Amino acid sequence: MRHAAPVLGVICHLVIALGAATVYYVVIPLSAAGPSHMSFALKSAEFVEHWFCVGLPIALSVRRFGGLTLT
Repeated sequence: MRHAAPVLGVICHLVIALGAATVYYVVIPLSAAGPSHMSFALKSAEFVEHWFCVGLPIALSVRRFGGLTLT
């Protein structure tokens, strides 16, 4: 029972990620969007920005309000 929450979290994460990827690959061809012309540097900067502006606030909020203590 101790590992139920992490397993459920991994399963939920994979289901949501797979669902988002499926929607992305269905919607993009239907929208007739052309290929991206962004440079590698810009794509990398957006990736790092996503870490700090999305992932870090989520992680800090979970740490602060999650109520789980790590031993």
